[in-house]
Amino acid sequence: MELPDLGKHCSHEGCKQLDFLPYKCDLCKNIYCGEHRTYDEHKCQKVSTRVDKFVPVCPICNDPVPVKPSENADFVLNRHIESGCQREKQAAAASRASRQCNKCKKVELIPIKCGSCGLVFCNSHRIAEIHSCVGLKAQKEQNVRQIGPFRIPIPQARPNGSQTTNTT
Repeated sequence: MELPDLGKHCSHEGCKQLDFLPYKCDLCKNIYCGEHRTYDEHKCQKVSTRVDKFVPVCPICNDPVPVKPSENADFVLNRHIESGCQREKQAAAASRASRQCNKCKKVELIPIKCGSCGLVFCNSHRIAEIHSCVGLKAQKEQNVRQIGPFRIPIPQARPNGSQTTNTT
């Protein structure tokens, strides 16, 4: 049983092999088998017209600067430097510092700010007791007074005027 509609024949003069997974040359647009798929193997005539694509890297901030095919890489890189690439990098560093855990220095995507001390912590150190929260200690000291060997909670006034005791 023949399957004449499947596969393509290699365009190389000496090959003409029927290939079920042919390669199409991006320069000359011809079809080739796996053996003749490279420019050197099929002696592609349009290799000289090939344009290498690269992304220049800024020498100041070491960030890649995207360049469109119609633009000159030198002009785009110069525009990037004149627009203040260093300022962008400093802003990114400041953003990174605002998301860094104060205990382990891990940078979180979503920072967790402690309600007692106001510092930023990672998911592991978010609990006040784990990161030895200074604000929590001060808050507990304000709510409890010590009389001799005993610690007695200070009564707090409710909005309606009645008093409660804090048992923290």
